[in-house]
Amino acid sequence: VAPAEYRFRPPMAPAYLFLIEVTAQAIQSGVTTSACEVILRTLDSIQGAEHALVSIATVDSSIHFYHIKEGAEKPSMLVVPDVDDSYAPLKSGLLMPLAKNREAIEKLLKTIPDSFSSSAPGPNASTAGIKSAIECLKPTGGKVMAFLATIPNVGIGKLEARTSTTGQRTGNIEKEPLRCMASVDKNYHNMAMHAAEHQVCIDLFLCVSSSVDVATLGVLPRMTGGSLYRYPGFNVEQDFAQLHNDLRWNLIRPQALEAVMRVRASAGLGVQDYNGFFCKRTMTDIDLPALDSDKTIAVTLRYEDKLVDGKEAYVQCALLYTTMSRERRIRVHTIALPITSVLGSLFR
Repeated sequence: VAPAEYRFRPPMAPAYLFLIEVTAQAIQSGVTTSACEVILRTLDSIQGAEHALVSIATVDSSIHFYHIKEGAEKPSMLVVPDVDDSYAPLKSGLLMPLAKNREAIEKLLKTIPDSFSSSAPGPNASTAGIKSAIECLKPTGGKVMAFLATIPNVGIGKLEARTSTTGQRTGNIEKEPLRCMASVDKNYHNMAMHAAEHQVCIDLFLCVSSSVDVATLGVLPRMTGGSLYRYPGFNVEQDFAQLHNDLRWNLIRPQALEAVMRVRASAGLGVQDYNGFFCKRTMTDIDLPALDSDKTIAVTLRYEDKLVDGKEAYVQCALLYTTMSRERRIRVHTIALPITSVLGSLFR
């Protein structure tokens, strides 16, 4: 257990903000109803439920947060219309203790699909919604879990579907040129850095029926220790079970919060680079707003000096993190590696 000097605030509680797209396309394709239903079915799977916090938000051409007050019959809807510079409508109070508000949350999730069932076709400001969700979670840290049906095409981070380099599609996937796509919008990088700084992790569930810019959207989970799930040509009958299983496993898998990791090596070796889903704001440490059993972090070591034959080299990994039961812990792994210049010894 980490002593007090390893904490700059009390260990955070698990906090989840579920952001659901409610455009006409999302309603018609069944994504809105499916998202609400899988969240309903997985509330029991949330770890540390006795102190977990939950919030619900929806997005179409504007962003809607739901404020559940004690004693009120139904939640009040708070609308954020500015999608070019979105914000959190309240400084606090949008995250609700799950244990105390379970019934109200379930009732809200059941009413959302009907509330937007008559929506006219319009744009999708889901990136602005994610930015608002990050602002909402800034004081506490937590996870934004966004269920999207269409490409964000209005407001901050609006995107356009990308075509092949020739501008035409052949219809034969084997003949399509293989390209390494890069992010096209720096807003996503800045947003992800801001989220990671405040211990906010972003998970994306892309239930899409048309093309969507995964290379750009993927920056958000990659830099915040999140996960990206994609269901191309989303079909409720075929994909609902997979969506439900993915969300359930996301919640029940072994995981940690607000982690920071460093790898050290003995004389003669140094750390060259890290690869994986994390944010790197300093030369020596990597920040992990969330870390789970499905993630791998690769570390490249470099030779800085000659190593002595017959001796041992040491590599140590230190991880400071918060458990789902709000304990701040330190985990250290150290490995001793024999040094040899004889290839045969390596194989033996």
